[in-house]
Amino acid sequence: MLGGKALVIALVAASSSSFGTPPAPRPADHVQESDQDTVWLTPGAPVEGKFAEGESVSYWVQLPAGSFVRIRALCRSEAHHNWLRLRLFAPEGNQPITFGAHSGFVFSVLTHRATQPGRYRLEIGSEFPGTPAHYRVWIDELLDQSEYQQRQDSLRSDPRVAWLRDHALPLRSTSPDDEDFSDLGGLARYVADSRVVMLGELSHDVGNVYAAKTHLVKFLHQELGFDVLVVEMGLYDMWKLWQGLSAAVPLEQALPRVRQGFWLSANFRPLWEYVAQAATTDRPLEVAGFDRHTTSSLATDFLVTDLRSFLAEAGIDSEAAGRDSTFWAALQQVAVGLALPFAQVPTRDEHDAFLDALYTLRADIRAGPLGLEKTGRFWAQALKTAARHYHVEWDSATAGPYGFRSGRSATMAENLLWLAEEYYPGRKIIVWCENNHGLRNGGHLLPVSIQHATAAGAPLSMTTLAEFRPDLAGVRDWTSVAQYVQAVMGREFYSVGTTVYEGLWWGDGAMWAQPDQDRSFELEELFVAAGFEQAFLDVRSLSGDAEWLWEPIVSNVFNRYTFNAGFRGVLPFVFDGILFLRTARPGRHTEEIPVASEILEDYVGQYQMSPEVTIAVTLESGRLFIQATGRWKRPIFAASETEFFVQGRQGAASQLTFLRDESGAVTGLMLHRGGQDTLGRKVR
Repeated sequence: MLGGKALVIALVAASSSSFGTPPAPRPADHVQESDQDTVWLTPGAPVEGKFAEGESVSYWVQLPAGSFVRIRALCRSEAHHNWLRLRLFAPEGNQPITFGAHSGFVFSVLTHRATQPGRYRLEIGSEFPGTPAHYRVWIDELLDQSEYQQRQDSLRSDPRVAWLRDHALPLRSTSPDDEDFSDLGGLARYVADSRVVMLGELSHDVGNVYAAKTHLVKFLHQELGFDVLVVEMGLYDMWKLWQGLSAAVPLEQALPRVRQGFWLSANFRPLWEYVAQAATTDRPLEVAGFDRHTTSSLATDFLVTDLRSFLAEAGIDSEAAGRDSTFWAALQQVAVGLALPFAQVPTRDEHDAFLDALYTLRADIRAGPLGLEKTGRFWAQALKTAARHYHVEWDSATAGPYGFRSGRSATMAENLLWLAEEYYPGRKIIVWCENNHGLRNGGHLLPVSIQHATAAGAPLSMTTLAEFRPDLAGVRDWTSVAQYVQAVMGREFYSVGTTVYEGLWWGDGAMWAQPDQDRSFELEELFVAAGFEQAFLDVRSLSGDAEWLWEPIVSNVFNRYTFNAGFRGVLPFVFDGILFLRTARPGRHTEEIPVASEILEDYVGQYQMSPEVTIAVTLESGRLFIQATGRWKRPIFAASETEFFVQGRQGAASQLTFLRDESGAVTGLMLHRGGQDTLGRKVR
């Protein structure tokens, strides 16, 4: 509703109802405008429905030329991780024109400026692990061409735009190859007195954000004396990697196979190369990790062996009481990583016995002849981290789903403080992680979608975050890594959040950053109106004319559980600095090479991965696609004639290797994911 005029949107629902027993979804091409299921949705009036894993629901949206529409959605499931996917298809088109919100957890928004009039198809789908999903979708705002122009005129005249022009620092370059830092003198003033600078990112697979952060890492290292890079990877994994690089092991041999493919992205590669080149110089940039869980094949292959070797060197009995074969097998499980592969969840007695043995071993190390040496201190901290990881995973398997998040932040913060105060005392540290770990006071943030759903005044069955997702009822009490660290380090700690206005975040087209997410002007809109392509804004040292920064504002930089959720917060209350890039561009996990069509045709078929899961490989317009049972179809990209990779959400890329027998016939594929290899037999 704007200026007394209501624009009515016709949504032809393939499935809709209140939360209860909605009708089964029907294919979009079976829906006619005359159907009884037609729902007229005006701005703020939601529609509710339900779909199962792998299903999607479609609606029709009538848009005039030049109009602007913003669509919001909430989703609820018994699953801990929800991935709600909104896609908008142009009239008569079969390719999505915006991917709207492939969103983590519960909130999503999709925006679009219609270049042609007609009936657009809105598709809502999900990839929930096995449980039905309830959703609510509504038109938040619809503006015709003149109303949208009025909005843009108001934006350009907003006094905050002029303030940003005067105070934000324009960045000449964000290229990792550019080592001219003459434009970063202003940034040096803001962070020069800090011992720990945390560089955040929206998600782990925004390629040009990697490039910009690498540029800043080089600046901090070369110009300001920062000489430690702490990455959001396992404590042991990065320790082991540095052992290799500092001993001049070639980068290709030192880098492990990681469980999260973004760490081997082509956009991350310049940073690894820089670290490797500097490793044996008189000004190295030492790498370390601070995550609670292990993250690579280094831990799987070497953690237990390295620990046993250290114990032998220190004269500590590795087979002492409590350290039997069961203990070492459990520790090897911990080395596997994020989700412990409990074949059978340990009993309370087994859990307690393993933790007692871990802490006893830690005490033996600290009291031993090498306990005060750097290696001894590392192993003591590594065992403490392993104990925390094991306990939280065991607690999650026996109690509830939210132990992972709460336990992870506290342990990561403890590891980071240990690195800063004990392992690298007095040294200056750069931290590379996601924005959500750098949020200070993140508990005050509120999703805009929840606010609008409540304000709409419609007969909603759920209107608050805790009511819509009861398992998230405690998230407002969640404490981030940055909040823990700042409480100890104060102004020696400086947290930078990264944000973008628009563009593709993930390389499979699953996620576009949505511009104009709110009826108010969000931070990114103000940057764009001020003429910035890339800029840095300090929000710690504010002058008297910056009162507006202490008012709540919508921004992607706050997004903590989701993308495109439009969280609202107070900038100086959450970050110290903001890195702004207008357009997001995805990263590649490796460079794609061309493969002959006859080779690709050999790979088409069905591959049996387990009794329940089959992967279908298809060839469409010269591109191979894979689709696992109950999952979305995804393109795959060739790294060689037999090896392919998948660009997944949060950069969690999978690799596939197609297998041939001695005659050259394709017999199967090997799926490399999560540090594990799974063989699939070609069945047809």
